[in-house]
Amino acid sequence: AGRAMRVPQDSTHATYTRKIEKSFGQIDWTQSAAQIHRKVSACTPWPSAFTFFNGVRIKILKAQISTNQSIKTSHGSIISSDLQRGISVQTKDGALDLLEVQREGRKPVFGYDFAQGERLKIGSKFE
Repeated sequence: AGRAMRVPQDSTHATYTRKIEKSFGQIDWTQSAAQIHRKVSACTPWPSAFTFFNGVRIKILKAQISTNQSIKTSHGSIISSDLQRGISVQTKDGALDLLEVQREGRKPVFGYDFAQGERLKIGSKFE
């Protein structure tokens, strides 16, 4: 309606950041589950959060902080896989459930279906 008050921006408070590139979405499994979860949320749909499994790029489309107990294993290791939680992966301080993933050149699938199709084993590792 043209009634909004216009206020010029104060350029002394403006900040700059670097350009976001695809590499920004690569997951570092040594970070906390909360940090990785935020990265997945921030990078969806672009530039997309991703990791590698056996040299193949895997996009993480949906994830949640896991209620699974973390175990003493290396970061990025699969600690469980089930229909409800998808794939639980060890992080710095707990686990992250990968609910929906997409293998390079394929359609998105539920985490559990990916685990079954790839025959993932407990202890397999995302890079």
